[in-house]
Amino acid sequence: MPAIVALALLCAACQRVPETVVPAFAEADARLLAEIRNIPAIDNHAHPVRPVAPGEAPDRDYDALPVDNLEPTSDPVRERPGTPELARARAHVVRGDPAKVLDQLGIAVMLANRVAMGPPGGSGLPSDRFLWVPYADALMYPLDIGNPTKAEAEAAWAGRGPYKALQDYIFRFIAAECGRLGMAVHFHTGAGSGSYFDVSGSDPMLLEPLLNDPSLRQTNFVFLHGGWPFERQLTALLTKPNAYADFSSQNLFNYPGELAATIRAWLEFVPEKALFATDAYPYSAEAGWEETGYIAAGSSREALAIALTGMLRDGEITRARASELARMVLRDNARALYKLK
Repeated sequence: MPAIVALALLCAACQRVPETVVPAFAEADARLLAEIRNIPAIDNHAHPVRPVAPGEAPDRDYDALPVDNLEPTSDPVRERPGTPELARARAHVVRGDPAKVLDQLGIAVMLANRVAMGPPGGSGLPSDRFLWVPYADALMYPLDIGNPTKAEAEAAWAGRGPYKALQDYIFRFIAAECGRLGMAVHFHTGAGSGSYFDVSGSDPMLLEPLLNDPSLRQTNFVFLHGGWPFERQLTALLTKPNAYADFSSQNLFNYPGELAATIRAWLEFVPEKALFATDAYPYSAEAGWEETGYIAAGSSREALAIALTGMLRDGEITRARASELARMVLRDNARALYKLK
């Protein structure tokens, strides 16, 4: 299956979202925050781990390149062992049943970016709550994607030209097919894992030629992680009809006050392009996808409430519009993008 999202949704009821794992900020309107905590969300991007039967090998399909294979980094403060957020998450989250974990996170449906979803009919991630986003990363690097001709790609395949020409041609073919089939293409953008990750090479502005290409105008591109630390540049790209962004990962390593500034900029610019996502990920035995997802979901709702409260108090929006924007970010924008019911 080519890169990225062929989706079908059966809406599942969620329990009330538990109290956020970070203290409530004074800037957040209490009534608005309470409302936001009760909206079942669609998680645009995460790496959940599939349960395995006794004696079965641990699941390693949650990522094409698990971070424990990379050189260690100087972790941001919020991601270090022993943080109060992690302690509270571990106290609240009960592992085991993936669907019940989503209920604890206040998530109706999670888009699972995994190598594979597991054997049909076996123990795993229920298809009505977890929708598969397969990998095609090998066809997407580097980010300065060229536009070779078919003849140049064929020459590369025959060993008479640079491999990049073949790589770029294949990617563009897949991207165009995704547009024809109504599928979106997800790009991991911004700072990543590994102590010598090339941050400058992950600037989403490098992808602007794809957004402008007439042959790809029907393909929607989603910038995962909001391109941090290039989130301001990404804001400008959101005016392009085929560009969307989520703030996953930012909600784990940045505190809600910082994230709120990013969310507010997007909502003041092109609000229908902003997507909620957690990037829930099994970083360690103590910080599994359940705990990191819980922290990220709580931070996201807190940050969204802060952003909307600021807009409300500055007279930019009405309270009714604030409620509408909250629903858009948490679920309605994703429903429209992926044509979910």
